[in-house]
Amino acid sequence: MNRNGKAMMAAMAAGVSIGYMAAKKQYDNKRPYRKFLDKIEEYMD
Repeated sequence: MNRNGKAMMAAMAAGVSIGYMAAKKQYDNKRPYRKFLDKIEEYMD
C-alpha cells in the first residue's frame, strides 16, 4: 500500500475512534454503532 493509502486508513481509524467515543457518550446501547463498524470492516476487506 502506498503512503496515501496508509494515511487515509489512519485518518479513518482516528475518525472511527472519535465517533465511537461520541456514540458511547450518547448511547449506552452500542448496537447501531456496531453495525456501522462492521460495514467499515467489510469495506476495508
